[in-house]
Amino acid sequence: MSDQHVDRAAIATWRAEALVTAIVAGFVCAIPLAPISTSAAAYVCAAVVVGGALFGWCWQPLRYRRLTYRVDGMGLTIQGGVW
Repeated sequence: MSDQHVDRAAIATWRAEALVTAIVAGFVCAIPLAPISTSAAAYVCAAVVVGGALFGWCWQPLRYRRLTYRVDGMGLTIQGGVW
């Protein structure tokens, strides 16, 4: 059997996962700054969320393109990675 791609709907799931991760990371990065400066904490949170969301949005199609699987007599073979 030839290599097969996973379902294309996985991209939407991965993008949602990346957005949630970016939001959590933004708040975690902003927490130490909150007692010092709330405006700096808000800017850091926004920068991390926007940067993480953009990276996650662009990375997922690349990830999809390289993620393949094959079922043969030896079992299941999964190949992944962007490089």
